[in-house]
Amino acid sequence: MPVNHRLTCQDQRFDSRTEHELWMQRLAVVIATICALLAVSCATPPPVDTIVHLIQVHETNCVFHVLDVEEIGPYNKQGRYWPVKVRMKGACDAGFRTVQVDATEQFLFYEEGKEYWRYRR
Repeated sequence: MPVNHRLTCQDQRFDSRTEHELWMQRLAVVIATICALLAVSCATPPPVDTIVHLIQVHETNCVFHVLDVEEIGPYNKQGRYWPVKVRMKGACDAGFRTVQVDATEQFLFYEEGKEYWRYRR
């Protein structure tokens, strides 16, 4: 009888080790998932004041009275940009005359470095 009892104790110890390994594997999967989610959420869109400032500075032939950021779309991982929809009202110099502008434009904003942004239409 004692032999069977000893085998039972060894079986329980073996089972608990296996259960421990399973818990460690599950924990590793949870930690990996959290890290992946944090890496994705670390990408932050350009601040609204930065968007407005860049457009005002780089669109030199225009004077805008209204620059409203209407929408900042989801981050495009493949192109590594943020799509931004901007409502613009103002006047642009078209060489020999001034043209009134009242439009909504789509811009793509790229982060070149920490807090250094550029855009293109």
